Amino acid sequence: MQLKSGTLLQGGKYKIERVLGQGGFGITYLATQELLDRKVCIKEFFFKDSCSRNLKGEVTLGTVGNRDIVERFLNKFLKEARTISQLDHPNIIRILDIFKENGTAYYVMDYIEGNSLDDIVNRRGALPEKEAVDYIKQVASALDYIHQRSINHLDVKPANIMVRTDNKAILIDFGVSKQYDEQGEQTSTTPVGISYGYAPLEQYRPGGVSEFSPQADIYSLGATLYRLLTGKVPPQAMEILNDGLVGLPTTLSSNVTTAIQKAMQPKKDERPQNMKEFLKILNPINNYPKTSNNSIGEKTKIIGRKQTYNSKPKFKKWILLLILAIIGLGVGGNYVKEAIKKNKEEKEELARINKEKEEQAYKDKDLYLSLICEGDILLNNNKFDDAISKYEEAETYRDKYLYSEYSGLFNISTYNKIRAVDDAEKIYKEKQAREAEYRRTHGTINGHEWVDLGLPTGVKWATCNIGADKPENYGNYYAWGEISTNSDYTSSNCATYCKTMSDISGDAQFDAARANWKGSWRMPTQGELEELKNNCTWDWTWKNGVKGLEIKGRNGNSIFLPFAGYRGGLLLHNVGEFGYYWSSTPDNGFYIDGGNIYAYSIYGYYGYDYERRFEVGSSSYDGEWSGYRNRGLTIRPVTD
Repeated sequence: MQLKSGTLLQGGKYKIERVLGQGGFGITYLATQELLDRKVCIKEFFFKDSCSRNLKGEVTLGTVGNRDIVERFLNKFLKEARTISQLDHPNIIRILDIFKENGTAYYVMDYIEGNSLDDIVNRRGALPEKEAVDYIKQVASALDYIHQRSINHLDVKPANIMVRTDNKAILIDFGVSKQYDEQGEQTSTTPVGISYGYAPLEQYRPGGVSEFSPQADIYSLGATLYRLLTGKVPPQAMEILNDGLVGLPTTLSSNVTTAIQKAMQPKKDERPQNMKEFLKILNPINNYPKTSNNSIGEKTKIIGRKQTYNSKPKFKKWILLLILAIIGLGVGGNYVKEAIKKNKEEKEELARINKEKEEQAYKDKDLYLSLICEGDILLNNNKFDDAISKYEEAETYRDKYLYSEYSGLFNISTYNKIRAVDDAEKIYKEKQAREAEYRRTHGTINGHEWVDLGLPTGVKWATCNIGADKPENYGNYYAWGEISTNSDYTSSNCATYCKTMSDISGDAQFDAARANWKGSWRMPTQGELEELKNNCTWDWTWKNGVKGLEIKGRNGNSIFLPFAGYRGGLLLHNVGEFGYYWSSTPDNGFYIDGGNIYAYSIYGYYGYDYERRFEVGSSSYDGEWSGYRNRGLTIRPVTD
């Protein structure tokens, strides 16, 4: 959706007249600057495939999934405006104003009355050599100016060169330009677009032209001259590397031919190193060769020039044609009529074919975008192989219309998946790396999962309590040193109560983890609980509606301990507020009247005052806790 005609911006400073064009990144409008009563161009940032606009004209910059990408390109858009605004050259478009409005950004430029060189060539065909060289020399001057400021345009092509009514060439569209620092390194890493036929080999590399290089723009300028003099899109750089540069007219001046050949060398070191070298090869030409196929182009003469030496022959030519026409009307009128009819039919057939080509190009474009959307959905759902398949299928349709003569109709955004397959493969490889890391730090023993928290001792912690099948489930409750559950948790029915015992970790007679899970599973020692406390972060949280603590190791892996409370007697106490977890280490008692009745445990508390505490250790009053052996507590096993 575009801004409607009559829309006011900046409090009425600018009035939108109509849309001039829309590309992948923005919409260009013809507008009136009201107070000065002059025509201006206004470019609006609008990422065609990711932005939307409401009825008030306000723009939404992408979705939650791609907003970062869209905002990155918005910043690139503003950078383009600021870059151009600092330039002052007669052959470079001027920026008049920059502002934000409607949730997006705009910049205001001079309105150039005229046509792009691309439009001119499409309408007239190949241009006369002198005219083409004159345009190229003007653009070369503009490029030499920006190169002195360590700026690469990186998208020089006929579509980005406007020709005013006075034949002055103006370089526009700095959308993929890059400015480089004093060391020649780029100050932006935004992906570079590729204009097929005009981009040098180095621009195809991931990251594009990473270092300042006038040779990149020289290649594009040489390719532009190729287009002006042949009427054809230049071959791609890879084709030139394999087959050489072909298709240049034999009627060209030798220095013009040499300038194009030198500029379009696949290896940048073999090109002219700066614009001055290129212009020296091109050299001002006084005597341009006559051409036999540019009669339309020959009409374009600089006003005020004297009639050329060949005006008289032209007069004779037209007299001859007139005589022949009269003879034809008098002697063979039917032949003339048939010729006219045939010419009309050929034009109609050509128009039909062109229409079919255009319609097919639009169909290819729509199929491309549809497949890209499908690929994006699959990618967001982590279906990487399927996403890559969709992107690869999309690329076949992209190539069809990009290489068609109607490619300029679309101007699909630079980021719009030119490297989609590469992006998907990168994500896929990252996923594979994550999966490999997961396999290294996660595993199962006897059907029970463990996770490596990166602890100094290397001990691995179970992801669930004994008796639980999910981290948030409470599991079973055990008296200390017993391997089965009880219905009533009292001192009289606790087999280990008041018994002097050593650490029971790994002893299947007393260790509930070893007895129930077998293998290398065991109860953690007091020291291992202390290690867990001292080497991890502890955050109170919820997991699927269950209160507990997330314990995260320094490697980023974590476990969840639910607040399961404890069993005392026949009742369950403090569920959702306290968590108690046995260690394998007994406490032989600090109290005269309580020897051999405690065992060390880890203790978590969530009070009504939102105090968060998780402690381990002795039975002192500071919150650290040792439990009565007869109480039923949960157990989180460990393994070596």
